[in-house]
Amino acid sequence: MQRVKVQAVNDAAAGWATIAGNQGTPFLEPGGNLFTCVKDTHITDGLSITESKTVRKLIKGEVIEVLQFEKKDAQGIKRVKGKAKEDGAIGWMTVCGNQGTAFLEPC
Repeated sequence: MQRVKVQAVNDAAAGWATIAGNQGTPFLEPGGNLFTCVKDTHITDGLSITESKTVRKLIKGEVIEVLQFEKKDAQGIKRVKGKAKEDGAIGWMTVCGNQGTAFLEPC
């Protein structure tokens, strides 16, 4: 069995994970770090929406490369730090609002 050292995105727990069982059953699948904007949102210079400055508006259809996976701000809004493919703008973007509205989805 092949094992790899991993760190969980949700809670940063670290440890070893098995890629596939001895019968070939897959336990891990390759993932990606590209997301598409599905609803206009803003790129901000900090995690907190209320305490950050807007870098620029992210338009529906734009692709971003995730640099740091999901964290929740003080209001419970899921955000990622990313880089816009269009112009290289870097900042924090909302993945899902506190009412469940999706702004970014994996490509």
